[in-house]
Amino acid sequence: MSTIIKRGYVIETKRVRKLIPSKLGIEVYSYLNKHYGNLVSEERTRQLQQSMDEIEQGRALYEQVLTSLYDEIQAIG
Repeated sequence: MSTIIKRGYVIETKRVRKLIPSKLGIEVYSYLNKHYGNLVSEERTRQLQQSMDEIEQGRALYEQVLTSLYDEIQAIG
């Protein structure tokens, strides 16, 4: 969280302690979503978290997960 605050993508409110997207954050998200939507979606994040859990539990090999992710990124071009 400190990185996205430091880079100015969000603003942290003091009283309620929540993060509000900045204009820059909204623009960056819009660009990423338009060009790489399948990689930055909430669903993709959920899938990656599930893959990491499977690696941790010994049900998946990290090399295979990384290879699959690499191939997916390479296909974008």
